[in-house]
Amino acid sequence: MPNAINTCLDVMKKNKIGLFIIAYEAENHIHKLINRIPKELLPFFNEIFVFDDASTDRTCEVAAMAFSEINARNCSVYKNHSNQGYGGNQKIGYRYAIEKGHDIVIMLHGDGQYPPEKIPEIIAEFSNENTDAVFASRMIKRKDALRGGMPFYKWLGNIVLTKIENFTLSTHLSEFHTGYRAYRTSKLKSLPFHLNSNDFHFDSEIIIQLVASESVIREISIPTFYGTEICRVPGLKYAKECIKSVIKYRLYSIGIFYVPNLDGISKPTSNYTHKKAKTSLHHHIVSHDFIQEHTAVDIGAANGYISNALSSKLGKIYSIDVIKPETNAPNTIPLAGNLNDPDFIVKIGSPRCENVFCLDVIEHLYSPEEGMDKICQLLVPGGKLFISTANIAFLPMRISLLLGSFSYGKRGILDITHTRLFTISSFLRLLRPHPLKVVRVIGFPPPVIDILGDNLPAKIIDRVASILAKWLPTLFSFSFLVECERLPSNHEVYTQAISKNRVIQSNN
Repeated sequence: MPNAINTCLDVMKKNKIGLFIIAYEAENHIHKLINRIPKELLPFFNEIFVFDDASTDRTCEVAAMAFSEINARNCSVYKNHSNQGYGGNQKIGYRYAIEKGHDIVIMLHGDGQYPPEKIPEIIAEFSNENTDAVFASRMIKRKDALRGGMPFYKWLGNIVLTKIENFTLSTHLSEFHTGYRAYRTSKLKSLPFHLNSNDFHFDSEIIIQLVASESVIREISIPTFYGTEICRVPGLKYAKECIKSVIKYRLYSIGIFYVPNLDGISKPTSNYTHKKAKTSLHHHIVSHDFIQEHTAVDIGAANGYISNALSSKLGKIYSIDVIKPETNAPNTIPLAGNLNDPDFIVKIGSPRCENVFCLDVIEHLYSPEEGMDKICQLLVPGGKLFISTANIAFLPMRISLLLGSFSYGKRGILDITHTRLFTISSFLRLLRPHPLKVVRVIGFPPPVIDILGDNLPAKIIDRVASILAKWLPTLFSFSFLVECERLPSNHEVYTQAISKNRVIQSNN
């Protein structure tokens, strides 16, 4: 503890520390709690502030009295005009900490359930400048939680729920459900925590936001104490909401579900980076056999992954995107071009090739019909077209629509940049007027391995999803590929016919 105190004081001298006491109906506990705050820290707090969530008792008066008795400087007590809920009260406290310029804010419950004597250890963890949040966990030493009076059903529920959340988020926290936490306000500023729930699962949602933003979370061990305080958490409802939150995060990660409080948190990544799994669309394309002398056009090449991977399999490949791809692969010609541009064909030099790749592009076009006309112009008769798009009839999307949800997001099937949505049937109708013969339609699963990692459970899920997507692509494919053969167009057949000598010529 002496080392923790010294490190803590050093951190407090370098940072503005706010101690936020969150309170509701805490008249019987808050006086004792405030008196337990380590006296040696009092001169170094930038502010100690209480937000009482419209209690009907004397929580505010007792807190003010306690502050007066300990002679702490810069103490404030506020009372919400109306009850905001546990999560809503946290939002107010964190907004206050940010506006007051605190560098670090510690949240302590006013009912005395968590020990203020551990504040030095919490603050000491911020000596590492990379630390974004510190959680005081009761479950690092699990058996001690039972000895501290945690009811067995809560103890078991905490363990099971934390395991589910850790597995879903790929984290290793000992506990998701402690209410004793500290955050850097610079990190809080970057999180849209105001969009989180006002209910008790606010705590889980802010963890998800921290994980999504690749934050550094540290834990310290604290003793468990269950006294006469009233537990207001509805256990089953809370567990259900926590599980729903982590599942929605995973669905959001693969673009199936839009979650406003996660929007813009993750580090910027392209929706069009290559997929690693052997069951993916990209792997299917790059493992395909092509004739070495043939040429190809890769429309919507993004970072040039497909072009680069196929450069050794083809005689020449034109790698095209709105911004010229940065590729130096042999046999690859990078070009800037926009399929929405009426002069697209002329601007890229009117190449005609034996293969055209148009992967996850058609849904971004203002007019997919006109886009298909241009794509067909790039293919010689007998050439192959590989064209893919997302499947709006994917089973989770059907369920979502059945439940009345249809929300656009930043990526996936409902990417906000999509101008047209397709089922397999409607996509084939788009192709029908063009000189194309559909050879086959292949369904692909969601990018499970890219989302969950290259581990055994993910591989099993990915394999099952892949089998289902290929068996019934209309229902189980996240995206689908249509392989086509270019037929001679009516105009090309006409031109060829009249260019040859007529067999019979009438003089009449």
